[in-house]
Amino acid sequence: MKKPKLIGMIIGIVLFIGLVVGLAYAWFSWNSSNLKASGGSKCFVIDYTISQEIGANQSAALKYGEKYTDGQYASVIMGLNSRCSGIKAVGTLYLNTNTVGTDDNILNGGLKYAVVRVNGSTKEVLKEDKITTRDKITLLSDIDLTTTYTYEVWVWLDGTIAGNEYHNSSYSGYITAEAEQVE
Repeated sequence: MKKPKLIGMIIGIVLFIGLVVGLAYAWFSWNSSNLKASGGSKCFVIDYTISQEIGANQSAALKYGEKYTDGQYASVIMGLNSRCSGIKAVGTLYLNTNTVGTDDNILNGGLKYAVVRVNGSTKEVLKEDKITTRDKITLLSDIDLTTTYTYEVWVWLDGTIAGNEYHNSSYSGYITAEAEQVE
């Protein structure tokens, strides 16, 4: 056999073996239990109705208030597509604080959040707490997605806690959600 044909055949065999090894590795290392959907898929509904940004629909800065409705919010619809049946899924809702646009002094206890589930004209406060970190905060986990609801995440300066040190402070954050099939 001529030298160029022999070299070409050796390269071809090496590439073929590499392809087979790569496919075998991919096949044996894939694990479907680690799959998560973020955003919408054929069965999951995650729809940021206004925007993911807190207060994107409002131009005013955060104001002092005594209740969550004095603040700004973002909302998301979470559930299962009505065409999907026989599956069970859970969701997780997060609050992310941007490092740019958020003043350090606002994270000292006066900045609060509330998670509200909306069902028609009924609103139910599911969780309320303080924002004291720029880390991603898990607001709700294991949300049953068999029923579709709108979730509002409100952020406000609690006027009963916050003093003058919060005056002219700014906050910038957004919400994210994940869905995972469990059955």
